[in-house]
Amino acid sequence: MRGEYASTTVMLTKKNIFGNWTEWRMCGDYCLVNKRMCLDKYAMPLLEEIFDGLSHVKVFSTLDLRFGYHQLPLKECDKVKMKFWGINPRGKDCLYQWRFLPFGLRNAFAKF
Repeated sequence: MRGEYASTTVMLTKKNIFGNWTEWRMCGDYCLVNKRMCLDKYAMPLLEEIFDGLSHVKVFSTLDLRFGYHQLPLKECDKVKMKFWGINPRGKDCLYQWRFLPFGLRNAFAKF
């Protein structure tokens, strides 16, 4: 497996739903990929436009977007760019690759 774009990763603690620091979040450094990526630009809607669009709505709902990024699959040709280093269960360094959109990419928010 080639890893010319392979990112380093760290595991950081985060709070669970009760406010305790018991959960983990994997963070990757995608600087190499982000430098070569063209920036997608989408204009953010104005609040007035959002509220105008909701003026005649009778039913409101909420969405749980906690794992939203990890639900967007990557194209096969882009998976090779999303490799990262990790440690396998035997304690050896291994090269893995994402199948779904990770956090930290330059255009992840725009695609989401």
